[in-house]
Amino acid sequence: MKKFRFYLDFEKEEKWLNQMLKQGWEHVSGSKYSGTQYFKRVNENGDTDIFSDTPSKAARYKRLSNMWLTTAISYFPIFIALKLTKAINITAFLNPRELYYTPGLWERTGVYFWKAFLFETPFAVMRGGFWLFLPVLMVLYLAFAIKAEKHYRKTNLE
Repeated sequence: MKKFRFYLDFEKEEKWLNQMLKQGWEHVSGSKYSGTQYFKRVNENGDTDIFSDTPSKAARYKRLSNMWLTTAISYFPIFIALKLTKAINITAFLNPRELYYTPGLWERTGVYFWKAFLFETPFAVMRGGFWLFLPVLMVLYLAFAIKAEKHYRKTNLE
């Protein structure tokens, strides 16, 4: 079974790597095109820290912060374009019936109403709530950028 790990805090990632270490450093995973390299120690002579100096430690957090910030900002024009094309219907939260397009749905009764209502509800939810995905991503990415920036400033002061 393969396990995938995703770290926002390099120190936690480094602790995990150090737990795997036995002796010296050995390349575990990654290529020059992947952007991420993993190493493990293979003997006691290897240094316990992956990054040999403070500036390189700080630089990795700065790169991470810039990446998350750029990603967050890139979603903003998409969000504005969706708003301008009226693909985002904020008033639907006040009147969710606007999201249902089946003609005569609200006049139906009994089983016919429930069949039509349950069939269209997933589409109505996507129509009304899909746009929320972008602001949530933007806020999440901004939070990641701020956290990485804090690590950068903390590491840079050491």
